[in-house]
Amino acid sequence: MTDQDQKQAASGEATPGKHREPSYKRHGARYRARRRAVDLIFEAEQRGVDAVKMLEERLEMARDPELGVNPIPEYTEQIVRGVAAEIVGIDSTISSYLSEEWPLRRIPAVDRAILRLSTWELFHNSDVPPRVAVVEGVELASEYSTDVAPPYINAVLDAEASVADQARLAAAAVALTPIVSDPLAEGSAPATDFEKAAADQAAYDASNPAPQSDDEYQQVPDSDGTAAVTGLSMEDIAKLVAADLEGERPESRE
Repeated sequence: MTDQDQKQAASGEATPGKHREPSYKRHGARYRARRRAVDLIFEAEQRGVDAVKMLEERLEMARDPELGVNPIPEYTEQIVRGVAAEIVGIDSTISSYLSEEWPLRRIPAVDRAILRLSTWELFHNSDVPPRVAVVEGVELASEYSTDVAPPYINAVLDAEASVADQARLAAAAVALTPIVSDPLAEGSAPATDFEKAAADQAAYDASNPAPQSDDEYQQVPDSDGTAAVTGLSMEDIAKLVAADLEGERPESRE
């Protein structure tokens, strides 16, 4: 665990549900790495390509100074590879905290990228305290998405954080299980799980065009609308937000 993550675990930084410009002076290398990972995960889905393949292309481009591509942080690479490897379980987990009316495929693509990143940190990266993963996910939503996103992303991640310790133990046990390759499947290049998820998303988008205005999406967090997204009651969500603010933040807040 880095010193930065230890400090964030003790204090937290984001204000759930409040859209504001991020303070880059308060964020260190880890947060910037997360931002870059969101960009890559989002772009890979939009292009319908495997996130790891695109990452490797960018890593190669970054080695050529003439191309002017910024170096990829090591933690960005770890996140992208981790999300791509665990995309099936990650998407299934997120979906379990969303309602039938607002499934994972229906929420905005940037929200999906943030939830995938944060869920990977919660369930697969024991170096990051669960509270840090939640706070940073909400902060990313405040920066990248609309005012609608932080409250419901906070609720989903808080619910996931409550089982993060058990999930990490289970993931570690699975990681120790040897993988036996199928010789009959070798020699071909089937689509990766990430590519399949991107293709499924493209098919969904094609048959479910996005509304011409933000009215439908903006209605989601209003009143009991947030519960329609998270599956949690407004009372529960209010308690989660209050818990974030009480005892988790320094007394002098920005």
